Amino acid sequence: MLSLVLIIIVGCVCGATSQSCHQGWTYYQKSCYYFSDITLDWINAGAFCQVHHSELVAIETQAENAFIESEVKNRTGGYWLGGNDSVTEGVWEWTSTDEVFDYTNFGPGEPNDSNGGEDCLMTVSALNGKWNDGICSTSLLFICERMKEGPVIG
Repeated sequence: MLSLVLIIIVGCVCGATSQSCHQGWTYYQKSCYYFSDITLDWINAGAFCQVHHSELVAIETQAENAFIESEVKNRTGGYWLGGNDSVTEGVWEWTSTDEVFDYTNFGPGEPNDSNGGEDCLMTVSALNGKWNDGICSTSLLFICERMKEGPVIG
């Protein structure tokens, strides 16, 4: 009888771990990602993410960038990412951590602060996963990231 109870308990816990992200979010390596279908400026995109207990995505590895690229390559338009150089021009930081980028994937000639004021990080499907600096007031799609939800037991 005790064995049967243990099997049921273990089964409930193991089954719960398969629940990774809420509907509409995509799971990848311990995080859940939301690829928006609405456009907002960079500030409001970040606020949208925060309301949903997340941040604009911080892409910290080549593998994570490849995942993001694979998700946006068949979609049109640009996507806001969670980096900016608003404090010091040319010093790019993730808004979620205030840390300077360790990994970057800027496109050729980028970031270039073209015409001044390009302080927010974006990617465009046409750039094949490469990054660009954009004007923060531009309305773009955006990507939110949060840690996956914990298991629901029971």
